[in-house]
Amino acid sequence: MGSSLTIETRAFRDLSAAHLTRWRTLRDQNPTLESPYHHPDYHALVDQHQGGVKVTLMIQDGDIIAFLPWQGGSFARPSGAPLSDYQAIIADPKHTIGASDLLHGQAVGAFHYTAMLDKAGEPTTRLELSSAEAWRADRDGSYRRHLKSTRRRIRKAEEEIDRVVNSGYIDIALVNSYFDFDDYETPVKTLLL
Repeated sequence: MGSSLTIETRAFRDLSAAHLTRWRTLRDQNPTLESPYHHPDYHALVDQHQGGVKVTLMIQDGDIIAFLPWQGGSFARPSGAPLSDYQAIIADPKHTIGASDLLHGQAVGAFHYTAMLDKAGEPTTRLELSSAEAWRADRDGSYRRHLKSTRRRIRKAEEEIDRVVNSGYIDIALVNSYFDFDDYETPVKTLLL
């Protein structure tokens, strides 16, 4: 009788205590998974705050042999991106499983990540910088519009923050214009001591 292999995707919140125990066991068996980004508690927090965390499971003969947490739809990304775009398949090191093995047939057209452990447990992306300035200048070309917009917002925030701090007050309405705080209906001022 041959071995039975199934792959399924579930919402993180639908994982049972037994699933999470198995996840922890697989993680503990594999020293390359020591990063907190590979712990189920991290993904529970991401799901709690961002929502939409999915986990693809590989099940062989009734035993879960791999987990891959991710977010998105047909364009998937690591759970918690962009805070963490470092990803790994949570599996026993004796199994050689790739992301395509897990995501093929799961309605995912692309999986966008920066670094992932390959089937041998080695990082697929390594970045060695001799000069951070040279690296950033090289990236400016591909992210020019994003960087320009971010730099503009930083300059504007610095100017506004300098103005309100020097006046001795923080105008909550001004802060709301930079951050999405729905808790304040009217401008409130707070004295800085």
